[in-house]
Amino acid sequence: DCVNCHRRGDNADGCSAKEFSFPISEQDSNFGFLYVNVSDQVRFEDWQKRLVEAVAENLSSALALQYSEGQSRRLILFEERSIIARELHDSLAQSLSYMKMQVAVLSRMFQRNASQEILQEGLDDLQVGLTSAYKHLRELLNTFRLQLSEPTLLAALESTVKEFGKQHDNIRLFYELGHCPFTPNEDIHVLQVVREALSNAVKHANAEEIKLRCFQRNSGEVVFQVSDNGAGFPQLLEKEHHYGMITMRERAELLGGDVRFDAGADGGAVISLEFMPHLVDSGQSPLILPA
Repeated sequence: DCVNCHRRGDNADGCSAKEFSFPISEQDSNFGFLYVNVSDQVRFEDWQKRLVEAVAENLSSALALQYSEGQSRRLILFEERSIIARELHDSLAQSLSYMKMQVAVLSRMFQRNASQEILQEGLDDLQVGLTSAYKHLRELLNTFRLQLSEPTLLAALESTVKEFGKQHDNIRLFYELGHCPFTPNEDIHVLQVVREALSNAVKHANAEEIKLRCFQRNSGEVVFQVSDNGAGFPQLLEKEHHYGMITMRERAELLGGDVRFDAGADGGAVISLEFMPHLVDSGQSPLILPA
């Protein structure tokens, strides 16, 4: 009944009507209305109207802010889901494609009655590929747990160093980035590159000391650098089925940066991830993930 609808907001100024409605809305968003019913013996003064209008405006602002925050949280959640889906696909695609080809090769070998030695070699290669795929999946799950549970990149890096510290007793973190903000996408890529670099150093370098330095150049580029005083790269680079360095380069490209593999000044290896943070470069405000 449009005539009796309290949301009409077309009350006369004569104050003889006993029903008044004040819209609670902000731009194109309508959250409802504030309804006032005045008895016939009471006059609804102008100052009282203005007071109720002010209350309705405050309610409108509060509800609009709450609605906006909810929308922002939804967008962040959708972005995180998209990142997780892309990470799972990209990280496992190479290993799964390799295993698919190996299965096809083994199938042809069986059809041709290949020797036991050749079949065993193919099975060994398939086992290595399967182990690599499981390793990638486990590291991705660990990274997502860190990203979702830690409030900042610094806290996530501290947890990562603590985790790898159980395998090596001399890993040190030097974080010199101050208040440099990162997007959730950058957080995930940085964590993955750092984890892969630390994993290589712990498992293959045979180093006495491992350092993780995080700093920013005068040009604005940030650098995440993992260095050690161990055996260096040759043995690691020649290792079969090692996709770690390939995925690190791919992640650096997604960040619009580069990853470098250098020999240390006093021996050992240095892996450096360098890129321009999106929020710093564009001047946007940092995104804050909900707890």
